[in-house]
Amino acid sequence: KPDNERGFWENKAFLDLHERVLAQWHLRWHDIALFPAGWRQTPAARRFASDLRHALATEFGDSRLVLVKDPRLSVLAPLWTDTLHGTPIHSAFVVVVRHPDEVAASLGKRDGLSIAHSRMLWLQHMVECVRATRTHPRVFVHYNDVLQDWRKGRRGERRSRGPEKPERGKK
Repeated sequence: KPDNERGFWENKAFLDLHERVLAQWHLRWHDIALFPAGWRQTPAARRFASDLRHALATEFGDSRLVLVKDPRLSVLAPLWTDTLHGTPIHSAFVVVVRHPDEVAASLGKRDGLSIAHSRMLWLQHMVECVRATRTHPRVFVHYNDVLQDWRKGRRGERRSRGPEKPERGKK
């Protein structure tokens, strides 16, 4: 895209899937709105689960590592975790945190969103993400750290899995 020559790194298959499921509730990525009660048990959610399984198989096959980057995951994570529950894919989250003023400036420049709207959107995405991932392994990394050295996030991700089992005979 002209507004980001290096790209945003979202996988098109998952980006399109996320856009389609949001549209089922008449939402777009920049809407500040909550999903209706019971949204995770609707026909749209079941279609999403089926489409997600298909997209994962198509994009990743039997790969042992699956990484999907899309800010929409912040609000759609419950559908992902519902879908992946009971599958061989283990959910773990790397939550990239960027200062809300930086997000607001970026969204204002790129999309013409107001500072207030952008800050509310940031808050909604962060709250929903924290809520949806609280029972899963996760790590929070700062956006600038990812840009400077993405390996910092990998070290934090390893720590987020919990304590390692001690070797036999050691405490």
